Amino acid sequence: MAGKGFRSSVGFSLNVGVGMSLLLSVAWLAGCQPQSGPAALTGDWDYYRMLGGESRGGFEAKRRFGFAHFDGADPAGAWLHRRAGGDLEVIQELRLEGDSLFLDFASGRSVQALLGRDTISGRIFQDGSPVQRMWLVRRNSPPTYEPYFPLWDTPVSDSTYAVEIDPAVPMSARDGTTLMSFVGSPVGDGPFGVVLER
Repeated sequence: MAGKGFRSSVGFSLNVGVGMSLLLSVAWLAGCQPQSGPAALTGDWDYYRMLGGESRGGFEAKRRFGFAHFDGADPAGAWLHRRAGGDLEVIQELRLEGDSLFLDFASGRSVQALLGRDTISGRIFQDGSPVQRMWLVRRNSPPTYEPYFPLWDTPVSDSTYAVEIDPAVPMSARDGTTLMSFVGSPVGDGPFGVVLER
């Protein structure tokens, strides 16, 4: 009798172990599956971009450009801001089709992306061609904007002209690599001097 009870408890333990393994496997697979629907999109995201529509190997300059926010699939509740605040792109149209996200910007660019649980990955298109890769990574807290830091921390004379700042101006090098430059330009008729720092 002692042997029969032992076999029963071993069989029960194996069945419980197999059942738990199956349950954990199903839960793990459910967590890895792409998400879909407005609820999967809702919330705050960090916005990353990388140069080029396709990987070319080497240094490709993936960097965080700003923040995104979505209130479901409503474009009126969606925005894409720079790291320092203000619009990076104006979202005119937003479509969800299964686990795919489509965005149309006022600039004429568009995004085609795949929704994952905490990451949205895709490409930015201009005139029908992919020009950059992009990622949105879900945030657990609201965005914290990063103001521009003063370039000089002591008193300076006031500028004669206002200055427009664009922190991400693309420039093509001779080998085809796109370099991003921080450009500050005086507003008004020149001529103006140029300071270049690399």
